[in-house]
Amino acid sequence: MRDEDGYLTCLGPESDLLRAGGIWVSPTEGESRLLEHPAVVEAAVVGRNDDDWLEKPVAVVVITAGATVSGPALIMWCRGSLAHFKAPRQAIFTDELPKTPTRKLQRFKVRSLLAATYYEEVFDA
Repeated sequence: MRDEDGYLTCLGPESDLLRAGGIWVSPTEGESRLLEHPAVVEAAVVGRNDDDWLEKPVAVVVITAGATVSGPALIMWCRGSLAHFKAPRQAIFTDELPKTPTRKLQRFKVRSLLAATYYEEVFDA
């Protein structure tokens, strides 16, 4: 959030911020854009290091039952209104996102899920 004097205030936990393209990025920007897609029910964006150890945003999404959408289509959807470095570089599909009993997203568990999951490298340069 930017105040009237131009100072920025982070409203989310600082540990959730990503350093993508050398710029601090809030994952909620990508999540908000993904949730605007008609096939997406839930979304979480977390950072994942590429082969060069550069952090890139990755989306983990839950889609509507019966919907068909590809990862690349969701990435292009995000790039339609987000800066390139803010858009997820990969979309991974899951049946549900880990949450607390009060339904709050457990982002650290999403990170652990990604770390434990083998995937084909599809980050672009």
